[in-house]
Amino acid sequence: MDNRENVFQMFEAHMQSYKGSDPLGEWESYLQWVEENFPDNKEYLITLLEHLMKEFLDKKKYHNDPRFINYCLKFAEYNSDLHQFFEFLYNQGIGTQSSPLYISWAGHLEAQGELQHASAVFRRGIQNQAEPRELLQQQYRLFQTRLTENHLPAQARISEPLHNAQILNQAITSKSSPGKNSAHLSKNQVTVAFVWITPTWRLLIKNY
Repeated sequence: MDNRENVFQMFEAHMQSYKGSDPLGEWESYLQWVEENFPDNKEYLITLLEHLMKEFLDKKKYHNDPRFINYCLKFAEYNSDLHQFFEFLYNQGIGTQSSPLYISWAGHLEAQGELQHASAVFRRGIQNQAEPRELLQQQYRLFQTRLTENHLPAQARISEPLHNAQILNQAITSKSSPGKNSAHLSKNQVTVAFVWITPTWRLLIKNY
């Protein structure tokens, strides 16, 4: 058993007895520790992100939490079918009020040349009053500008973003808080392992 397994077992034991009001905050701290100490172990990170999604898939209070959305967008980087993955999130009610989700989704579609679908995703986000509203509208306008500058057919232009949705969402998260996987995920299919460490746990981990 390596250090990661030891630490994860400690984390699991902690979460079983956790009585606080923000379990996602515990996972957030644990994941930060893992990223700091195992920066090159992508497979382990994917496993943890998948496990995190399983844990919070049915916790509606977190479905539009910027922290949870950020982890979903990180996990999306390792999916072979991003469009279906975003559809899965949306159908689960995850990120429906989050501008970064629509921005990332539309950005993927734009990169694939699916311009009408990308525009429809932007409009869906605006219709759902996703926040930050100004961010979504700004990115939609930039998207339309790119279409115009590239002299695309008029039918491909709709009316009102894409930069780097994950970076934008990380900024929102910090302001508001403290290989490839299948996109067809269900609660039983998502298997993970994520991360939390208080100063006490950091002290314990040093002993390994």
